[in-house]
Amino acid sequence: MTDNKMELVRGDTKNFYVVVKDQDGNIFDLNGYTMTFTARSSYSSDEIAITATATISSPSSGRGDFELTTDDTDILEGIYKYDVQIDGGGKRYTVVRNQELEVTPGVTQNP
Repeated sequence: MTDNKMELVRGDTKNFYVVVKDQDGNIFDLNGYTMTFTARSSYSSDEIAITATATISSPSSGRGDFELTTDDTDILEGIYKYDVQIDGGGKRYTVVRNQELEVTPGVTQNP
């Protein structure tokens, strides 16, 4: 599995994308699927720290674009666990598993 550790500054906007491939390395067609990012303070936490749904502009590209807003990232500094899932046609797949998100403090204090 690829290391997909992510870092962001608390309260900053974060843009990133995920490209889904099948087990043979071929692009997965996301037609009819949604893609969701979820971060929690731990694997067992019931509380979701961040959740976001990707924009899938071209399903055949297998790409989902995420934008975490300043409201999304205004959470306590620390290490979180995240994954990315796709859902569609009665099926759900976790396409990025058990990765770390580090939220660091910013120097500039915004109102």
